[in-house]
Amino acid sequence: MNAERPTWVTRRGFLHSGAAVTAIAATACAPQAPPPAGSSAAVPASTAQPAQPAWQGDWDKLRAAAKQEGKLTFAFAFALGSLPRKTLDGFEKEFGVSVDMQTFNSGSLLLPKILQEQGGGIYAWDVAFISGAFGLGLRDAGAVVPMRPQLFRTDVTDEKAWANGFESGFKDKEKQFGYGHVWEVSSNMWINTDLVKEDELKSVQDLLNPKWKGKMMFADVRAGATSSPATAVRLVYGEETMKKLFVDMEPAYSRDNRQIVEQLVRGQRAIILAVADPIIPEFQQQGLGKNVKRVYLNDILVTVTANDLWMLKNAPHPNAAKLFVNWILSKEGQAAYTQETLTNSRRLDVPPSVPEKYPKPGMKFAYSIGTEGTDVESNKTVDILSKMVGVG
Repeated sequence: MNAERPTWVTRRGFLHSGAAVTAIAATACAPQAPPPAGSSAAVPASTAQPAQPAWQGDWDKLRAAAKQEGKLTFAFAFALGSLPRKTLDGFEKEFGVSVDMQTFNSGSLLLPKILQEQGGGIYAWDVAFISGAFGLGLRDAGAVVPMRPQLFRTDVTDEKAWANGFESGFKDKEKQFGYGHVWEVSSNMWINTDLVKEDELKSVQDLLNPKWKGKMMFADVRAGATSSPATAVRLVYGEETMKKLFVDMEPAYSRDNRQIVEQLVRGQRAIILAVADPIIPEFQQQGLGKNVKRVYLNDILVTVTANDLWMLKNAPHPNAAKLFVNWILSKEGQAAYTQETLTNSRRLDVPPSVPEKYPKPGMKFAYSIGTEGTDVESNKTVDILSKMVGVG
């Protein structure tokens, strides 16, 4: 090991250094003149303002332009019991832009309406929440525009801010169009504990018990709440088992999720599949639904990147649309949205609103859904199951 090399100082160097020290000390002791007027003297740390992000200037200009437009038209095509009205009210208050929201129980209702209107030269909406398969249908028809170029806030596009990275939220292979900002374990199966013991359902095979025949109610087979678990059943057990559960067990089907939950709460059904998270608390606030519990079947666990946001072609309020998509994907926007809709954000700086549905290390999943590649399997299931059940 080499010893540390000493530093030698010559007599001349010492004298020079001594003179320098003396000069520095004299300078330090001398009274300091005040900075000239208008100079940019350093501000004490205690009063220094944090540096603004590089995008702030463009953001301020966009806010002003959106406020001048004064309106955002919004189509919401998810069967949530409690729509994000408070979130939108917060957006209105923050930015001075009123939000006109129209709701649809399913993307199967919104997609043809948009295509029909645009075909007639009517462009009614700026943005839409519509699930991946239907959103990709809009893309294929040229009814939506790329969102990626509209996202300019670096706190939104930061790869490290999102589970699995920011880019993984895009629904299309090109990573340009729809964006899914919710990430969770997909389980929309609920039981009435007056009729089903909590440990009675652990696998798909338990659902095939003859005692449950005619006692289940599911969302429309084309809705994600049903097509997702049905796809998992098909991939794990095959089409025959899927037919046994979704046809031979004689479940009822409905597009009205509130009706599905009501039948469960009132004991008319023992087991349901529905987008029920925001609906059940509403019943419980009225003293109903205390007998309702979510069930996870470990053999068909699915992860989903969902609540997909799309920007419509020829938006009537383009600045408000751009403002909204950047805001809703920010930390503040995600916190407001997920807390109200009881969903879990993909943003890592937003705490889960439903921790039990947040994917955890070590979980094994039948498959993951929410992107163009994985939607192929979901679409295949919808086609097969629709023919089995006899719906168009």
